[in-house]
Amino acid sequence: MPSCISVARGRRAGRRLPRGMQLALDARMLWLAVGAAQDEGEGMERLLLRLASILRFTAELDRRLAADGLGGMTSVREVHERAARVLAALAPGVVVARGTVGELVASLRAMEETLAALRRLKTELASER
Repeated sequence: MPSCISVARGRRAGRRLPRGMQLALDARMLWLAVGAAQDEGEGMERLLLRLASILRFTAELDRRLAADGLGGMTSVREVHERAARVLAALAPGVVVARGTVGELVASLRAMEETLAALRRLKTELASER
Protein backbone atom coordinates (compact mmCIF):
# COMPACT_ATOMS: atom_id res chain seq x y z
CA MET A 1 0.00 0.00 0.00
CA PRO A 2 1.49 3.39 -0.96
CA SER A 3 2.19 5.85 1.81
CA CYS A 4 -0.24 8.75 1.91
CA ILE A 5 -0.20 12.43 2.77
CA SER A 6 -3.00 14.48 4.23
CA VAL A 7 -4.52 17.22 2.11
CA ALA A 8 -6.03 20.05 4.14
CA ARG A 9 -8.00 22.19 1.74
CA GLY A 10 -11.47 23.52 2.35
CA ARG A 11 -14.18 20.84 2.50
CA ARG A 12 -11.68 18.11 1.75
CA ALA A 13 -9.63 18.67 4.91
CA GLY A 14 -8.14 15.43 6.14
CA ARG A 15 -8.49 13.68 2.79
CA ARG A 16 -5.46 11.52 2.03
CA LEU A 17 -3.74 11.20 -1.33
CA PRO A 18 -1.05 8.70 -2.40
CA ARG A 19 2.49 9.94 -1.85
CA GLY A 20 3.70 11.64 -5.01
CA MET A 21 0.36 13.32 -5.59
CA GLN A 22 1.49 16.25 -3.44
CA LEU A 23 2.83 17.69 -6.70
CA ALA A 24 -0.75 17.94 -7.97
CA LEU A 25 -2.64 19.03 -4.86
CA ASP A 26 -5.31 20.73 -6.93
CA ALA A 27 -7.71 17.96 -7.92
CA ARG A 28 -9.11 20.19 -10.66
CA MET A 29 -5.92 19.51 -12.62
CA LEU A 30 -6.73 15.80 -12.62
CA TRP A 31 -10.27 16.39 -13.79
CA LEU A 32 -8.98 18.61 -16.60
CA ALA A 33 -6.71 15.76 -17.66
CA VAL A 34 -9.62 13.32 -17.51
CA GLY A 35 -11.75 15.64 -19.63
CA ALA A 36 -8.96 16.14 -22.16
CA ALA A 37 -8.40 12.38 -22.40
CA GLN A 38 -12.08 11.78 -23.07
CA ASP A 39 -12.22 14.60 -25.63
CA GLU A 40 -9.22 13.16 -27.46
CA GLY A 41 -10.65 9.64 -27.36
CA GLU A 42 -7.71 8.31 -25.34
CA GLY A 43 -9.85 6.58 -22.77
CA MET A 44 -9.56 6.42 -19.03
CA GLU A 45 -7.29 3.34 -19.07
CA ARG A 46 -4.56 5.16 -20.95
CA LEU A 47 -4.85 8.17 -18.66
CA LEU A 48 -4.61 5.94 -15.60
CA LEU A 49 -1.50 4.27 -17.03
CA ARG A 50 0.09 7.69 -17.52
CA LEU A 51 -0.89 8.75 -14.01
CA ALA A 52 0.53 5.53 -12.55
CA SER A 53 3.76 6.17 -14.42
CA ILE A 54 3.97 9.70 -13.05
CA LEU A 55 3.29 8.42 -9.53
CA ARG A 56 6.05 5.81 -9.86
CA PHE A 57 8.46 8.46 -11.14
CA THR A 58 7.69 10.92 -8.33
CA ALA A 59 7.90 8.18 -5.69
CA GLU A 60 11.31 7.08 -7.05
CA LEU A 61 12.51 10.69 -7.21
CA ASP A 62 11.31 11.27 -3.66
CA ARG A 63 13.08 8.08 -2.51
CA ARG A 64 16.35 9.07 -4.21
CA LEU A 65 16.27 12.60 -2.82
CA ALA A 66 15.66 11.22 0.67
CA ALA A 67 18.45 8.66 0.25
CA ASP A 68 20.85 11.44 -0.81
CA GLY A 69 20.09 13.30 2.42
CA LEU A 70 17.89 15.95 0.86
CA GLY A 71 14.77 14.87 2.74
CA GLY A 72 12.63 14.11 -0.28
CA MET A 73 10.56 16.30 -2.59
CA THR A 74 8.97 18.32 0.19
CA SER A 75 12.33 19.40 1.62
CA VAL A 76 13.74 20.17 -1.83
CA ARG A 77 10.66 22.28 -2.63
CA GLU A 78 11.07 24.18 0.67
CA VAL A 79 14.77 24.83 -0.08
CA HIS A 80 13.82 26.03 -3.56
CA GLU A 81 11.19 28.40 -2.14
CA ARG A 82 13.66 29.79 0.43
CA ALA A 83 16.32 30.29 -2.25
CA ALA A 84 13.79 32.02 -4.50
CA ARG A 85 12.80 34.38 -1.64
CA VAL A 86 16.45 35.18 -0.88
CA LEU A 87 17.25 35.84 -4.53
CA ALA A 88 14.14 38.00 -4.91
CA ALA A 89 15.25 40.04 -1.89
CA LEU A 90 18.73 40.41 -3.40
CA ALA A 91 17.48 41.42 -6.85
CA PRO A 92 17.07 45.16 -6.10
CA GLY A 93 20.61 45.25 -4.66
CA VAL A 94 21.96 43.52 -7.74
CA VAL A 95 20.31 46.12 -9.98
CA VAL A 96 21.87 48.94 -7.93
CA ALA A 97 25.27 47.22 -7.98
CA ARG A 98 25.07 46.76 -11.77
CA GLY A 99 24.32 50.46 -12.16
CA THR A 100 27.23 51.39 -9.92
CA VAL A 101 29.59 49.06 -11.78
CA GLY A 102 28.37 50.49 -15.10
CA GLU A 103 29.10 54.01 -13.88
CA LEU A 104 32.55 52.92 -12.68
CA VAL A 105 33.35 51.31 -16.04
CA ALA A 106 32.26 54.46 -17.88
CA SER A 107 34.42 56.59 -15.56
CA LEU A 108 37.44 54.31 -16.08
CA ARG A 109 37.00 54.46 -19.86
CA ALA A 110 36.87 58.26 -19.72
CA MET A 111 40.05 58.29 -17.63
CA GLU A 112 41.69 55.91 -20.11
CA GLU A 113 40.86 58.29 -22.97
CA THR A 114 42.15 61.26 -20.97
CA LEU A 115 45.41 59.45 -20.18
CA ALA A 116 45.82 58.47 -23.83
CA ALA A 117 45.35 62.12 -24.83
CA LEU A 118 47.89 63.23 -22.23
CA ARG A 119 50.42 60.65 -23.55
CA ARG A 120 49.94 61.97 -27.10
CA LEU A 121 50.38 65.54 -25.88
CA LYS A 122 53.52 64.57 -23.94
CA THR A 123 54.95 62.83 -27.03
CA GLU A 124 54.21 65.87 -29.23
CA LEU A 125 55.79 68.23 -26.71
CA ALA A 126 58.88 66.05 -26.40
CA SER A 127 59.29 65.89 -30.19
CA GLU A 128 59.11 69.74 -30.49
CA ARG A 129 62.10 70.26 -28.15
